[in-house]
Amino acid sequence: MEISPPKRIYQYEILDLVGQGKNGALYKGRDSASGSTVAVKLLHPHVSADAEFQSRCLSQLKAARGLSHPGIATLYDVIEHEDQIVLVSEFIDGVSLGNTLQSGPMPLQDFLKIADQVTRGLDHLHTNGLVHGNIQPSNIMITSDGLVKLTDYGLPRRLTDSNLAVRGFRPGTATYASPEEAQEERPTSASDLFSLGIVFYEMLGGKPPFPGESVEELLRQIFNYHPDFALISRYHVPGEIVLLLKRLLSVRTDERCADVLELRATLEAEHTLQRELSDRSETGSKPQSNRIYLLLSLLAVLMVLLWSIIAEYR
Repeated sequence: MEISPPKRIYQYEILDLVGQGKNGALYKGRDSASGSTVAVKLLHPHVSADAEFQSRCLSQLKAARGLSHPGIATLYDVIEHEDQIVLVSEFIDGVSLGNTLQSGPMPLQDFLKIADQVTRGLDHLHTNGLVHGNIQPSNIMITSDGLVKLTDYGLPRRLTDSNLAVRGFRPGTATYASPEEAQEERPTSASDLFSLGIVFYEMLGGKPPFPGESVEELLRQIFNYHPDFALISRYHVPGEIVLLLKRLLSVRTDERCADVLELRATLEAEHTLQRELSDRSETGSKPQSNRIYLLLSLLAVLMVLLWSIIAEYR
């Protein structure tokens, strides 16, 4: 539904249309008070009037206002203007992860760099008691400088609208929905981890883990089938990352990572290992672990020889 925007809302001038999303229309704007460029999102009327949005999302958005972190797009203002909700946030000049993924699976090093920044941003939200609730590639922006930022946090993925698809999902958004959301429960931090697991799988495998052309089929896949982790392995993804994806994509919340910090620990360990391997490859040096094993082997041989000499003179 296209929204005809006013030319100005308070001090915010509304300029060019950037794009249409499931929740509203996004415009490039200007803060006349500071002169800075901003993003102005006019939520669709049915979103603003939705009961769940009014009871949960609106209060969460107001709580998120002013949060500052390199991994999230700062939300500057939440305005209720003429029965419509207007969100004013940091303008991100870049491309979405969704556009990047159109070229297929990404190299492990690129995955680790993006995953590191995404999880830092998500950890900041969770630490402040906020659930993103709508993690998907289109809501992850990458700037020309390589910065990665989460956007559209706090907005609903499902809406209580009888005109929407089965169980309140719109086609496309269900692809990244958690089992809890599929059962019409409110998303939690564990739900964010499941959705992030779907995004990570797609980054490494080139497609989402649960195939299907309809919302019903997607939901059936989540509850009845395991993703094809062999596909990920064929792209030479380390076993530790595959195991991490298995945990994140578990239907049971208690089998996923306990929190983002646990998820980050695995990613950081793998990132460090890959960086060390890359450095050794460039310098032609032998892995430190191999030298240690060699020294231990020599020590073991010396111990055996010493024991033999001692035993001979007994």
